[in-house]
Amino acid sequence: MLTVKLLYRNGNSKSIMKKINIEKKEEADINAWASSAQRNEHNNFLEHKIQKMVAADTFLNKIKKYETIFQSSHSILELGGGSCWASHIVKKKYPNAFVVGTDIAHAAIKSSHIWESVFNVQIDEVQSCTSYKTPFSDQSFDLIFCFESAHHFGRHYQTLIEIKRLLKPNGICLYLHEPACQPYIYPLAYKRVNSLREEVKEDILVYRKIIKLCESVGLHGKVDFDPILGNRKPKQTIYYYTLSIFPFLQHVLPCCIDIKIKK
Repeated sequence: MLTVKLLYRNGNSKSIMKKINIEKKEEADINAWASSAQRNEHNNFLEHKIQKMVAADTFLNKIKKYETIFQSSHSILELGGGSCWASHIVKKKYPNAFVVGTDIAHAAIKSSHIWESVFNVQIDEVQSCTSYKTPFSDQSFDLIFCFESAHHFGRHYQTLIEIKRLLKPNGICLYLHEPACQPYIYPLAYKRVNSLREEVKEDILVYRKIIKLCESVGLHGKVDFDPILGNRKPKQTIYYYTLSIFPFLQHVLPCCIDIKIKK
């Protein structure tokens, strides 16, 4: 069983190290989906549908933000898509594109069919696989995207290598609406996030680390801070509104980001 150490450095300051057992984390994600699917089986996934439809508004805004990229992409892959509702939205908006949805949990992929009736569209392919080991050929996709899922990836370096392999020349990968922070505040942000959801350990992207990993594998990554106010609880709304009117705080405190990664 593999245990890795994530090392975050802030200049020459003291290193922050956290042990994460990747296999256990992946197993927890898979089991959580299986348990959720079993519970929702008797409710026609109604609660799941409602939850994702709330998130869909944010995703649609992201598509609008990167509309030129989505419009010009003939082959599109979603990594870590859960039941792949976002892939179905993409297929609905761009029916001529070849759209593939993936997730590590077989139970999630198995439930992707529920979105066919919701959006009256069928995506071209679904696969159960990790973000760092997919069954697709080299240079298969113009666009790869993740929505609120990259912070679940345990193996970022291997994932970026796989993304580079899968992208066509000049292809683009978008990490969309991801929680992120600076290295010095990571322990506090990690503790807060995991106090909200205990069944599956969440993570926060240390975006400087992701950008460095991009460079190390021959990709170019650019961060865009995006403190969206939609789908927030009252305290969160105040927090993100503050970030939106004082942009310098986005570089200091935890904030949602997009990362545009180009081959």
